[in-house]
Amino acid sequence: MEEDDATKRSSPLSEISHDSQGDNASKKARTNMENDGEITGDSDCVHAMRSLQTKTSSILSPGHHHDPDVHVHFPDRNVHGPDIYVDLVDPDGFFVHVGFLQVHRRYQARFVLQHEFGPELCAPPLQNSEVITIQEVSLQTTEGEEKPNSHSVCLEIHPLSEGICKEDLILTTGDCGTKSVHLTLYAQVLARDKGPPLLKEGVKCVGTDEEIVKDPQEMPKTAVQFSEEGKTEEAAENNLKKPAREVRFGAEKLSPVDEESSTVVTHKHGHPPAGHVHFPADLHGPELRVTQTDQDHFSVNLGFLQIHRTYQAKFTLRHGFGPSLSAPPLQSVYFTIKEIHHNVDNNTDTEGNQQDSHTLVLEVCTEKDGVVKEELFLTTEEDVTKKIFVELHARIMGKGKGTPLLKEGVRCLKVNVEEDSEISDWAGF
Repeated sequence: MEEDDATKRSSPLSEISHDSQGDNASKKARTNMENDGEITGDSDCVHAMRSLQTKTSSILSPGHHHDPDVHVHFPDRNVHGPDIYVDLVDPDGFFVHVGFLQVHRRYQARFVLQHEFGPELCAPPLQNSEVITIQEVSLQTTEGEEKPNSHSVCLEIHPLSEGICKEDLILTTGDCGTKSVHLTLYAQVLARDKGPPLLKEGVKCVGTDEEIVKDPQEMPKTAVQFSEEGKTEEAAENNLKKPAREVRFGAEKLSPVDEESSTVVTHKHGHPPAGHVHFPADLHGPELRVTQTDQDHFSVNLGFLQIHRTYQAKFTLRHGFGPSLSAPPLQSVYFTIKEIHHNVDNNTDTEGNQQDSHTLVLEVCTEKDGVVKEELFLTTEEDVTKKIFVELHARIMGKGKGTPLLKEGVRCLKVNVEEDSEISDWAGF
């Protein structure tokens, strides 16, 4: 019995639980927290709260990046300091850790990047992230300093689920956007019942979601969450809520599924299935489907793909914008137009007008599972103001969901390293 008591007292968890002074100070600090996550207590309370949070995060097991109850451990980086952690890991890549946040809150994070890419730095749109948005990139001027340049970056962060949040964003230089700076951002998102987190300097809460489930137990921890849209007669009798068209996978808020082309399948008792989305049979054919929805808008269904893969997709667009088309670079992180070939044929539309035909070679990098919707555009060399918009749809199958049957014109180029695999960079004890 004495040995067991000694073991408990020597373990890190028991050190936190038996530290009565730190525990009381932490409780005092929590009672002084307001809704926006800031602390109004004295410095001892703040220090105890920060110490308790650091101890808890350092003893938890690493490697489980998607477990909401487990922290990711970075042995070579002091990410638990009072400031936002920013580190240059590559000549053009930064590692940014914004600390602890809380689910269903809106935060603003501001930090400084020091680099040698010049004074002009901007954030391209359509970066395929519904969680983090780059609001502002401004130059930090210092007298007598020419290199490196410093830019202040302001982010808006909207965590949609608890656990580890990881997003990849890019910034481009003013030199025709040919050079890019990559940002890998991490955040630890706490559940609503875990209490307000201690925010880092430069991070502040700017609002909360209007529609938050009252009971924390009603917020499922599975991959799929359905938002409330209405109630059917049968659901009203059983107090069951009808699922809406909007589907959220993990930390990613996905685009709503098209109302005319899809319906959500429910059981006969009104319960939604485990994340299954039903689409019409004509979208599941073997060919890669291209539909012209407007004179300058096309919709392309790439079908089912598998996560952590790089695919190549070829399809043809028939239009009346002339023989010369080009694709501006850096439109998306996961979709890239590699080649554009003009096809020589004599096609006409229904009104007898001459039509041009171009074959596009697209490279797709699947890093998130779920329903993906992305829009790219092409421009003409005669008039750059004229654009052809291409809306891409794909359904990414997660790990362990099997191998999809690819459509004609789609082939797998390589298998990417899985960042959420069981292989960890933790150095061990």
